[in-house]
Amino acid sequence: MSELLIIFPVYNEELQIGRTIETTAAYLRQRGRTDSTIVIADSSDRDRTREIVGALAARDPLVEHHQFPDGTGRGQKVREAAVARPHYRVYASVDADLPITTDELDAIIAAVEGGADVAAASKYVRGGSSTRPMQRVILSRLGNRFFNLFLQVPVHDLLAGAKAWNRAVNDEVVPSVRNDQYYFDAEFLFRAHRAGKSIVEIPVHYVDPRSLSPKRLAKLGIEFAKNTYSLLSTYEPHSSQSSLTRNRR
Repeated sequence: MSELLIIFPVYNEELQIGRTIETTAAYLRQRGRTDSTIVIADSSDRDRTREIVGALAARDPLVEHHQFPDGTGRGQKVREAAVARPHYRVYASVDADLPITTDELDAIIAAVEGGADVAAASKYVRGGSSTRPMQRVILSRLGNRFFNLFLQVPVHDLLAGAKAWNRAVNDEVVPSVRNDQYYFDAEFLFRAHRAGKSIVEIPVHYVDPRSLSPKRLAKLGIEFAKNTYSLLSTYEPHSSQSSLTRNRR
């Protein structure tokens, strides 16, 4: 059984995917984690992402290039890339622009290796912070309050794009996550919590300088509200609840 699988869902990332892969591969080698795999899961690229990833995968044995059909969503890439590789001890998913440091990524992975079922990056526990446009901070804060109220998952930051989980969660929870897009993260934590899995939050400094138009913000808000309603109306409750450690480093 291999040790670690790190999945980067990718779409039009030619400006940063090379740096992300090289930084992550260097981290794995420096920490002696060479029994690991970096999976770049991409689809629908309209730039040189696929070309760059293909070249790096051809020369680095730590890197695999998983090409999905056009139109494949972010969540679907994570789910299918993970489920297609069932023989790892720890799984991780990180946004393609690597918004956290490799030390923070290592802390998230170490939390799962230390016994947690799921470890999630958090901007909102003690020690966490972010560098992002104010519009995204406001949307994130409001979104997490909404999710906490309706999903009742005791996690401060459901949508941060860096998480890790163990093999049992990959077998039992990941295949059941239905959302194929950006709501995948919230649904994943909801289903893990309802399945009685332990979740810890790891403080990070999350860097994402991208801004969103008011139209895009409104669309995301409506989409997330609809997804929450759909999830709650179709989910069959689980009898047990998860445990939560709020701040672990």
